[in-house]
Amino acid sequence: MRTLAWIPFLVLFAVMGAVPAAAAAPADSFFFKPKDRVVFLGDSITEQYDYTNLLEYYLVTRLPSWDMTFLNAGIGGDTAGGGLNRAVRDVLVEKPTAVTINFGMNDGRYRKPDMNIYNDYIKNQTGLVKKLTAGGARVALLATSPIEGRRRGDGETYNETLGTFADGLKELASQNGATFVDQFHPALTVLKKMAEDKAAFDCFPDSVHTNSRGGLLMAHSILTAMHAPAAVSDVVLSADGTVTTAEKCTATNVTADKNKVTFTRADAALPLVLSADQKQLLPYLHNLDHLNRYGLKINGLDKDARFELKIDEKPVATFTGEQLDKGVNLASYDLGPITAQSSDVWKALTTKNQLLRYRFNNFRRGASGPPLLSDDDQKEMAALRAQELSLIDKSLEAHRKKVYAAAQPKPHQFEVTRVQ
Repeated sequence: MRTLAWIPFLVLFAVMGAVPAAAAAPADSFFFKPKDRVVFLGDSITEQYDYTNLLEYYLVTRLPSWDMTFLNAGIGGDTAGGGLNRAVRDVLVEKPTAVTINFGMNDGRYRKPDMNIYNDYIKNQTGLVKKLTAGGARVALLATSPIEGRRRGDGETYNETLGTFADGLKELASQNGATFVDQFHPALTVLKKMAEDKAAFDCFPDSVHTNSRGGLLMAHSILTAMHAPAAVSDVVLSADGTVTTAEKCTATNVTADKNKVTFTRADAALPLVLSADQKQLLPYLHNLDHLNRYGLKINGLDKDARFELKIDEKPVATFTGEQLDKGVNLASYDLGPITAQSSDVWKALTTKNQLLRYRFNNFRRGASGPPLLSDDDQKEMAALRAQELSLIDKSLEAHRKKVYAAAQPKPHQFEVTRVQ
């Protein structure tokens, strides 16, 4: 491991303070794979489920045929050393194929950069990676999320510490066959731009823990760093009825003239649906064009005219012919039945994860019986707990299947009509 020079490390992305575009990459470079059994390992930021729910939501709606399983092993106050100590009990026992590790916030002890603290962190992260990879899991090392500096007097000083952790993780990952995911620098860029703009909203209200916007910021930073597919689907048509492009969808039954275009769109995925709070963050995330693009482009219409888009007869939005000629990202609009279906996936997913949280806190973390029981009583209690866990897992699997059933896309009728 190279020796760190304790100098200011932050070289921010120069794109108006917003998250930079993810570099194009082959689809097989994406960290997650079909049929993965994923464990999210981390501290209280992971235990909150904010960013992990969004990672799962993206993976289920974007890749609804992948049939993945998700588990959360976040514990408040934990560190990389704690994760190493419980790697078998909380992670390998679940037989994961993929693990994301998100430690660092507590490891730095909220101090300025310190070589002894840094070395301890890297040692524990190295041990954790080696133990999990030896157990058969692919590992993604996540640089932890940053401090929201304007919410804490020493926030930027602590961000220096967290930045050195990120630098160390990158080298550690390259040396140990793990995937490095830099969520720290892109997220910090957004936070700095928000502070510069004096934004009336935040992402980490206590400077550390997420709200719904913080969860979105983390999920966006993680997924784009992992080379997650940006497009839900894209359609390009002409006013003469020609389908030029149909990416991750089909466009059939097309009728078209200069005043009206109709077609049946069958997508392979669903767009993410964001809350009103999360939408406040969109200007800082390029409107999610690099993660949640649901595109429509129609060439050859009168550029000065206005056209109304309806989906299954539900009015969605009005665009100029010029906007449609350039292409629009519909993902942040209310898409009627499409939005309703994606929202149902979110509801099913978060319902499932309430049971998942109970399972982890009551059965994985509390694996032993109360004190003063005899050995025989302990064995009997362990057998009863195993039966209970089996019933919970059966229910979880039923809920998981409901999530995937809800995520299967359906065809919809699109109608673009001139209104003036």
